[in-house]
Amino acid sequence: MSKEQNVEAALNNARKVMTPLPLNISADITLGVRVDGRNKIQLFDIYKIHPHVLEIEEKGYWSASEGVQLKQRFYRSFIVRRRNLKGLQLRGGIVLREQPDNIDKLDYLKSSDFKSLDTMQRKTYQLMRLLEPMLNMSFVTYVSPLWDAFLPNGSRGGVLGMILSGDIEFSLCPMQYLSNRVKLVRATSYVNIEHIFFIFRHPRHNDIRNIFFEPFAYDVWYAVVAVIVLTTFLLLLHLRHENRFSLNSNRHFQYRIDYALLSIVEAFVMQGPDNNAFAATSTRMLIFFFSVFSIFLQQFYGACIVGSLLTIPPRTITDIESLYNSSLEMGMENIPYMKGFFENSNLPIIHEIYNRRICKDRERHILAIEEGARRIKTGGFAFHVSSNRMYFLLKDILNENEFCDLQEISCFPPALTGISVGKLSPFSDYIASAVIKWHTTGLLQHNENRWRVPRIDCSLNDHREVDVDLEHFLPALLLLFSSMLFSVGALVFEIICNKLMHNTKFKRVCAGLVLQHNI
Repeated sequence: MSKEQNVEAALNNARKVMTPLPLNISADITLGVRVDGRNKIQLFDIYKIHPHVLEIEEKGYWSASEGVQLKQRFYRSFIVRRRNLKGLQLRGGIVLREQPDNIDKLDYLKSSDFKSLDTMQRKTYQLMRLLEPMLNMSFVTYVSPLWDAFLPNGSRGGVLGMILSGDIEFSLCPMQYLSNRVKLVRATSYVNIEHIFFIFRHPRHNDIRNIFFEPFAYDVWYAVVAVIVLTTFLLLLHLRHENRFSLNSNRHFQYRIDYALLSIVEAFVMQGPDNNAFAATSTRMLIFFFSVFSIFLQQFYGACIVGSLLTIPPRTITDIESLYNSSLEMGMENIPYMKGFFENSNLPIIHEIYNRRICKDRERHILAIEEGARRIKTGGFAFHVSSNRMYFLLKDILNENEFCDLQEISCFPPALTGISVGKLSPFSDYIASAVIKWHTTGLLQHNENRWRVPRIDCSLNDHREVDVDLEHFLPALLLLFSSMLFSVGALVFEIICNKLMHNTKFKRVCAGLVLQHNI
């Protein structure tokens, strides 16, 4: 390029020749200029940061006696040596889907408010801003509503499409590691771990049985009913024995089956009949031992009821199969990448959940995150969503007891996401090395902690007071209400029969149906 022995003239000629060439920051070019009577060659490192400015740095020299002698910094990687980008502006793309209308785009990205909105993207953007002081550069931010999309003409859209078209150098938001992207872009080490769960309030009781029947198993209840029926018939035999031999002189004495049944029920609920109701020793022995049986039964029953209220019930919906088999409704957040989790899974049960439980009623089950949070609070609904984003919303709408009822079930491993950089971008190594440096220095974890919701220590809430809600008290109310209806029906029937008793045709029939009471 030059026959001049003067270094300054040689470098000026080099600038004229090499400035128009398409060099970049990753160029590895060494220029040699002969000096000292052509016995020594002065070495220079040549590259570009800005398109129209040629960077020339003195590198060392070569001589026949000493060989190549380089400055110490040139034994290091050019990524370390060329870390100063001298105010260069790089183009980056980011996905924003939930930006409020009353705030500027850059203010929104830099803000720590609205942490439930675009959490993953804004968290990564604020991490990427650390590149500005590290490399002495700045960003020009391009916004897209999608990470990746296939356009009708067959090309790619979204942030990935902007990288492939050269509109941007890299993404400022994290993107998933997918096999179909390996040949298209270069991905850095992960910058975000997205934990996505089914989140729901675990029901306190998971079967149809209610709190009034829970203390005993079904076979125990069947045995209790059998004992009551058997004792009623035995008491009826004893009463007929007393009547036959005129052992009972009580004017209220009866030997009907309804009197026997009511007496047994009185003993069963520990109210007990009148002391003078029964005269025979055998009858009193029967009532005595049945009352003892009732006391033991009531003690067990009451202890189990109190224990079930004071003890935190075990959680039985703890895996994806038990969730699928439960009565909970299931839904997912209405966000593009969520669909891919279900469609790309190899587990049949995941496809069953997606096709039969979620997509069965899409308008009711595929929701915005705010609506999903409200339905989680209501209960009976499992929502598939990013846990950190959801907890930002739930911490404001749930009380402490409701928050400690939350249960997480994972269908997929944590989603690792990294920065996507164009394959031909000269800055890919700089960004990749910066991400590794954030890992080793703890900056990545520090940024993660800034955006993490502090969890409540629910171990302190295990001994809270437990209220019997209407759901579990409802059977008692239904029993009372049905009994009232039955008694009203019986009253109407008795009134009708009493009216018909004046008719000689129905008198004999009604006399057997209407109870005659001794008062």
